[in-house]
Amino acid sequence: MTSPAINARVTPRDYLPRSLKGWALLILNWRFGLCAFLSLALLSWLLARSTPSWYAPLDPQDIAVLDNADRAQHKLLTGLNNTLQAVPLGEQRWTITQDEINSMIAARLATSDLNPDGSTTSDAAFSNPVVVFTPGKITLAVRAKKAPGNHPNGGVVSVTLSVRNTQFSTGDPAAQITLDSAWIGNLPIPKSLVENNARSYAPKVLALIQQSLAYKIGGKDAANMMPQIHDATALFLEGSPFPMSFSFNRRKIVVKAVKIEDGSLTLIFIPPTTAAVRPR
Repeated sequence: MTSPAINARVTPRDYLPRSLKGWALLILNWRFGLCAFLSLALLSWLLARSTPSWYAPLDPQDIAVLDNADRAQHKLLTGLNNTLQAVPLGEQRWTITQDEINSMIAARLATSDLNPDGSTTSDAAFSNPVVVFTPGKITLAVRAKKAPGNHPNGGVVSVTLSVRNTQFSTGDPAAQITLDSAWIGNLPIPKSLVENNARSYAPKVLALIQQSLAYKIGGKDAANMMPQIHDATALFLEGSPFPMSFSFNRRKIVVKAVKIEDGSLTLIFIPPTTAAVRPR
């Protein structure tokens, strides 16, 4: 019995059909594969250009929006400060709604010049930010000029973050924020693309956070809080739990939990646990 030739040469002709039926099946399969690819590409293009149904920036001319914007500003400037001042007396809760946040965003952006078609005269890469709260998750969305879309300011880009309350081995409260999903329009995209860009944008975001905190609580207190915010940001980018304590007016404040429900975010503050004193 002869063994097959191990070194037999294989040519492209060996892969071609040897009958008319074989050629017909090859052409049919090739056309089917091409049609499937083109259909998938067209569907992806349409999904990327579409606007999610939940994405709805608020109208800054609406009276209810202006009232909510004032309420949000009061909560951030006065209400949060009063809540933190009262923490030594016991557990305190501070809540803000997504409507209040989005109203404040819309009212502040209304100061920019708008064209009749709704586009802005600025060269900003992002516009019309929207925040959405769902149980345990925060969705952030913006229009991006580089994203495909029919709007003059570009398409909608969004990310959803999962927020989980946890603890360290010491029992101290901690939080863990992870990237749940990322989208262009209604098309899901790889999370790695967002994670890589988040690292490059981190310095700019931290600078904006410090500027905002300085406006709300004062430059000195903001400067004292920034090292903790830097550390928490680094842990967030790694997907690791980060501590939920900070200093306010020379007092240590502990965030017991972050509760995110439909349309609202609640922070629960508690005073630090006093260490037990050993008897003499």
